[in-house]
Amino acid sequence: MSAMRAEQRLSELIRELEKRGQEDLVPEVERAIDDIRAEDQAPDLMTTGAAAAALGVRSINTIKKWVKEGRLEGVPRGGRTMITARSVNRLRESPETSEWVKFQKELDEVFDPFMAPDEEEVSSVLPWVGRKPWDKKE
Repeated sequence: MSAMRAEQRLSELIRELEKRGQEDLVPEVERAIDDIRAEDQAPDLMTTGAAAAALGVRSINTIKKWVKEGRLEGVPRGGRTMITARSVNRLRESPETSEWVKFQKELDEVFDPFMAPDEEEVSSVLPWVGRKPWDKKE
């Protein structure tokens, strides 16, 4: 349901409550309407993974650390931390972040030859010969 439609239904509910003489419930419904309006005006949010991708960072733990340090603005949402797009853009433009990302890329280049290949790459290079250990003898 869209926020506008929910707001309309809650406004109708207020009129119905007033008709029935249940004005004591009206403030609660009005607070719900205010919550819906505030949610509509919330800043653009992104997941920690999306923020990491936007900043060129490999680990979402780095993003979470930057939220704790105050470098990024984090907003709790249902047990998750969502990052404001405004803070990601601000951090992306900082020289400190570009130096950090450059350093990470250099590390990736150095360690790339030592990284384990994907399972598919191994199976194409080393095909299995003989009976598999989990197959029963016949």
